[in-house]
Amino acid sequence: MCNLKDGEYCSVKVEPGEIEVWSKFMTKGSLTLDVEAGREYFVRATVTKGFLLFWRPHYVEVLDRVGRSEIKACAPATGVLQD
Repeated sequence: MCNLKDGEYCSVKVEPGEIEVWSKFMTKGSLTLDVEAGREYFVRATVTKGFLLFWRPHYVEVLDRVGRSEIKACAPATGVLQD
């Protein structure tokens, strides 16, 4: 859907049901969510150094109030591939 850089966010509309948020940056990281209609979900993405200096992406769902607060310090992603 989009390529994120540090300090950016991406907003995506999806159909209700199970979805997987993932990326591959040297290694794959993912998070599966069971999305309900009418709700907003916030996922925090981080990258850490793993085995043999490979960078590993990590995803965690955060509370609405936390996501709304943290997103204020971010800019929209410049690398949007698909809406």
